[in-house]
Amino acid sequence: MGLVVYIDLIFLLNLLIDASLLLVTAWMRKQKFVFWRLLASAAFGAAYVVMMFLPELSFLYTFLVKFLFSVVMLWIAFGFKSLQSYLRNLGAFYVINFVAAGEYWEFTIYCKATARCLMGSGIPPQGA
Repeated sequence: MGLVVYIDLIFLLNLLIDASLLLVTAWMRKQKFVFWRLLASAAFGAAYVVMMFLPELSFLYTFLVKFLFSVVMLWIAFGFKSLQSYLRNLGAFYVINFVAAGEYWEFTIYCKATARCLMGSGIPPQGA
């Protein structure tokens, strides 16, 4: 039996992650936001991840296109008031993304090294 991928769950998970990152960006920059714009921006970002399952769209996975998607996401979420404000939003967004990615990476390394994240969860560590 082959691997089963639930695209709807991938979309929803990425929608939540993108919305969270945008919310933290707004909070860090002390910027007001419109909820539906933030949700539309997160949906735009989540749709990008779903496109990964369409091989004919593989050209979308270049650095330039990924960067452009993030630029459009910020434009949808916060609009464009001035170049300075927009670039600060972009910088904050990338700092938050890098910190979140680093924390996730550290968590996975910690879990593999110690299996402490599985203790008490009812899931036995690998090799047990």
